[in-house]
Amino acid sequence: MERQGVVAWNNHPEALPLGEPGALEHQTLAALKLGEWLCVEGLITPKQLQHALAHQAEYGGKLGEVLILLGYVERAGFMAFLAEAAGVGTIHLANYVITAEQRGVLPRDFAAQHEMVPISRSRDALTVAMVYPLDTEALRNVETMTGLEVRPVLCSTEEFWTAYEKIYEVSAPTRNV
Repeated sequence: MERQGVVAWNNHPEALPLGEPGALEHQTLAALKLGEWLCVEGLITPKQLQHALAHQAEYGGKLGEVLILLGYVERAGFMAFLAEAAGVGTIHLANYVITAEQRGVLPRDFAAQHEMVPISRSRDALTVAMVYPLDTEALRNVETMTGLEVRPVLCSTEEFWTAYEKIYEVSAPTRNV
């Protein structure tokens, strides 16, 4: 990645203008890397990424949700890409039994912040459904908190928040997209 106002990847012929110096303050590095990856794979154009990052900087939200909202990718296609990129399976939480007993496994605020919920636990492993399974820092934090090997699976944002409300018996916080 160049730091001189553009982001270039793999000698891609187009570069992404970042705008004013300091623009990265409003864009997470993870979102930028995911966006670059989507461009390399041909799922979005650099111009679409630039527009989505500007929207994200102004209104917040996760890059994938912004791209879906703007109509640049379809949810199913984005989820398939994300599952393949993370090397994980997908789960439809609507078809899964979520119990309140899982509440104590992860703190409520942590679960909301990282959009992940515990769905099953074995002797030495914890399976979590999450919206962004490429968040390796969050996964490491869960392993540290629980002392368990963490196995992520991908779920949709909507199914995550429905499960979150059920497990933690609270309304989902207001989110920006």
